[in-house]
Amino acid sequence: MPSLKPLKSVAHSLAHHFASTLCYWESDYAINHLAMASKLRHAPIVEIDLLSQTVTPSEIQAGMVAEMIPYLKNYLFKLLAKEGFPVDVVASAHLKYNFGVGRVNTFNSPTYDCVSSITTANGHIYEAHLTEASN
Repeated sequence: MPSLKPLKSVAHSLAHHFASTLCYWESDYAINHLAMASKLRHAPIVEIDLLSQTVTPSEIQAGMVAEMIPYLKNYLFKLLAKEGFPVDVVASAHLKYNFGVGRVNTFNSPTYDCVSSITTANGHIYEAHLTEASN
């Protein structure tokens, strides 16, 4: 088994891609859809479980957000393949966004803290921490 350290890169790339301009979903960027759903439901913290394809709180898993989750799971699998990992090396994969951070930016875009985590079958956790500024 190769070193699992590249899984931290996979975690970073997954979160970075989701919040980037490369992830445009119908009428807006994916991160904007998620932030809007979070704001409308008064739920500043949103967690996406990529393997079970669920969102917490569950009220947010509707509309555009529900459509994005299978895409994210497939993108995770592409990143794993690119790094040479079989998908079964991952026991869980989560993206957790906190939109309640209260920062302001000049582009009127959502501000957030994000923790992207991948847990392996043997229990090792690889995390990446991002903000809107690091994306």
